[in-house]
Amino acid sequence: MKPFALEMFRIQSDVVDRDFEITVFSSGKADMNRPLFIFHDGQNLFEDAKATYGRSWRLLDVLTQDDFPACVFAGITCAEGYTRFDDYCPFPFDAFAQAKTGAERTVGGYGDRYLRFIYTELLPVLHARHPSQERVVMGGSSLGGYISTVAALDYPAQTQGVIALSNAFWVAADPLVDLIEKQGGNLCGMYLDIGDHESDDPEMSKIAMDAQARVVDAITRKNPARFQSEIIENGTHNEASWGDRIEGILRWFTKP
Repeated sequence: MKPFALEMFRIQSDVVDRDFEITVFSSGKADMNRPLFIFHDGQNLFEDAKATYGRSWRLLDVLTQDDFPACVFAGITCAEGYTRFDDYCPFPFDAFAQAKTGAERTVGGYGDRYLRFIYTELLPVLHARHPSQERVVMGGSSLGGYISTVAALDYPAQTQGVIALSNAFWVAADPLVDLIEKQGGNLCGMYLDIGDHESDDPEMSKIAMDAQARVVDAITRKNPARFQSEIIENGTHNEASWGDRIEGILRWFTKP
């Protein structure tokens, strides 16, 4: 196991008007070539004891391997309740998704503000603490995959890659496809996947997969720098499933 540091700090955001808990893994010497990963739902990444459902992605088992490239990996703990939906989707949920939440208010619609916090407030702090390259690889699962995909569209000059697993594109698929189709520049390297058992309800699994297919088709037409799209056989919507497949994905982004 290679030497590493795992630290936690809080940062007050003027953009979002609340504070965020950030957990940062770092290994290797401070140089400009280390990848800088930024992932959402950060409480679920490293330690089972802090994970929402008692099981994390167990990223420490991956990142501390002797042959894994030195990197900085920051996890942003999500907001509580429906505020997570607001942060992770720049569009209001469509009527079907809104009904599924059971919320008495409209959810979604503030993802642009959340991304502005990351790129204008958090990134300078991470660069100061951990000198790294200017571009980031952003990732997450479910709605975390949704907002990571949007980051590639809204911040193309600063985003080197996107990792989006078990994506919840179905909550607002139409405006996301429209946003992709309006993209004028080149897209960064992207990895997108969906499990074929995202839900115990076969109809919901089909809805998730159909939305994924629409987004993948739209991205493919934009000819991204590198693109990998996968349907995960027996893939389910939980941390254990994401943790099982994340190592290969991360290595895809860290190889020369």
